[in-house]
Amino acid sequence: MEWITRERKSKRKKGGAILAVRSRLRPVDIYCYLKARFGEPNAFQNFLRKDDSDNWIHWDYNLKAGQTDVYICGMSREVHIMVGDALTHKQWRDLIVGIRNDYARIGPQKSAVLQSLENSSSFRISSSVSQACAPICTQPFLMLRQRRLFRKDRRLPNRG
Repeated sequence: MEWITRERKSKRKKGGAILAVRSRLRPVDIYCYLKARFGEPNAFQNFLRKDDSDNWIHWDYNLKAGQTDVYICGMSREVHIMVGDALTHKQWRDLIVGIRNDYARIGPQKSAVLQSLENSSSFRISSSVSQACAPICTQPFLMLRQRRLFRKDRRLPNRG
């Protein structure tokens, strides 16, 4: 019996890039944009999530741009974008600017998705609760002020 051996080349591309966006794309905006443009989230984490706010990843999309795989996931305060090819700083910037500029084209559909989201106003603290808590919260400062340990106009000494 004779074994035939050959060298196997990896079919997997080397490279790729990940970017966490915290300030230029809000998760709710990018979610509404992606849902309006591509439909429901379709990536694996979406199957693992629970229908509450206790998820690490709230939504995720697997997309294809030409031959390049693009994975976008939304967390509470940031959006992660993973691309199958390595990108330069300028290419990342162009991608984010391009997405933001495309908001105008998808505007009406994006707005409809935003309107369909659950309103979280039920989690706001009512003014009667905050008024009831105000004396409890301010009492320690009033006691310190009476003892002259804390004054409104006193500043900490400069230690620099």
